Amino acid sequence: MRKTTARPTLVELIRRHLAEQNEPRSAAEISTALSQAHPERDIKTKVVRVTTEGLGDVALGSNTSGYDRRRPLAARALVSTFSR
Repeated sequence: MRKTTARPTLVELIRRHLAEQNEPRSAAEISTALSQAHPERDIKTKVVRVTTEGLGDVALGSNTSGYDRRRPLAARALVSTFSR
């Protein structure tokens, strides 16, 4: 039986990336950085945006689902969470 190393999930990659940042990042910036760091993965900006919004909901303790254009970019909330 062959042993395989589990790849980190997109959520883990986004969290790690944002933990290294000192200011908010757009989904496009996150996607570009992750694509460069992990060229073997097909990382789409839309998926990163939806994922960061979901992580922002968790970080903010929100139970709302779906897109809310009045809410600031979730990555800002994540960066401030990791910066503490």
